[in-house]
Amino acid sequence: DVVHVQFRARAPADALERRAAFRNRESIGAALLVIPADAAATFGEIISTHGGPQAYDNFGAAFGMIYYHRGLCHMVLGKYKEAGKDFETCIKDFPNKTVAPDKVQSINTYHTLAFYQWGRSEQAAGEYAGALALYEKFIAKQPERGTYSPGELYTNSALCQSKLDKIPEGTATLTKGIDNFTKLKPQEKRQ
Repeated sequence: DVVHVQFRARAPADALERRAAFRNRESIGAALLVIPADAAATFGEIISTHGGPQAYDNFGAAFGMIYYHRGLCHMVLGKYKEAGKDFETCIKDFPNKTVAPDKVQSINTYHTLAFYQWGRSEQAAGEYAGALALYEKFIAKQPERGTYSPGELYTNSALCQSKLDKIPEGTATLTKGIDNFTKLKPQEKRQ
């Protein structure tokens, strides 16, 4: 997975060499890790420069997307605890709420999806109970169709349940996922 980020920020000094290595396929593994690492660093610079206690007042809930995307970069890099912290910040510090008319009005479009990604980061870190709780919170928020893979969600939930020795619950969850999959329209099954 490669995270694509477009910012008008200064690229690292060695970005041209990294791109050239990627194009020449000198080190595919390293090249795949360079792009998310650079993106995570760019998000970190944005957070350092514009984040902090005033970020919500200055940019509104939309600033949460910076943390969300850095969390995705950390996931690709295998930094699951850091990813979880970013998704948690996206949720807790940048909720969609009504603000005073003199404040910045914006929406954190990743607020609900951050519950799912935080669950994935917890699961990847071996924190199965935490992951399962986050998956349940995500489902309770009634996420918009097409923003996630229901099959992946049910499979991940079932896996967490089985890791917690909740085999009957895991089997029921996996069966529910299969049953729901058979009810989907053909174009929805391709997700």
